[in-house]
Amino acid sequence: MMLAAAGAAACAVPEGRRRLIRRWQLLLPAALAAVATLLLVAYPSFSELRRPELWMFALGATVVGFVRGQFMSLQVDHAWRVVRLPGVPDGLWMAIVLALLAALEVVRAVDGGVADGFLPTLEFAMVMVAGYLVGRAIAGWARVRQMPNSELRGPMAAPRP
Repeated sequence: MMLAAAGAAACAVPEGRRRLIRRWQLLLPAALAAVATLLLVAYPSFSELRRPELWMFALGATVVGFVRGQFMSLQVDHAWRVVRLPGVPDGLWMAIVLALLAALEVVRAVDGGVADGFLPTLEFAMVMVAGYLVGRAIAGWARVRQMPNSELRGPMAAPRP
């Protein structure tokens, strides 16, 4: 779980630093965040996944993330198939928050379960963050094809900020 959360944060760094990324890289932090969250919720058995109240909050967070993804600015170079998200660091920050929450869970587990009452709050926070990232990624990924072309690479490209 910690590796997936740390991977989500690491994969969100180029996006957060306004670097050029491939279209599929918009989905990678969200996918890793979802895996990390599912691993936390499903542990110790898969019957833990049968909690509709938790998934209703996840759905709400996904809708909020989807709306955010619809309104975030995107620059797309269709020829080179690259994307830049200028001024959109929220994906990076949310991925970092997810990694910190996963680190808290690791610390809680190493403590021997002393703070077991903290687990539902931790699960709720991770579900909210992962839901937001998933909704944002899906909306951004879907919008890429509809965006007008910007020269981001090649001889006509403007220098990167």
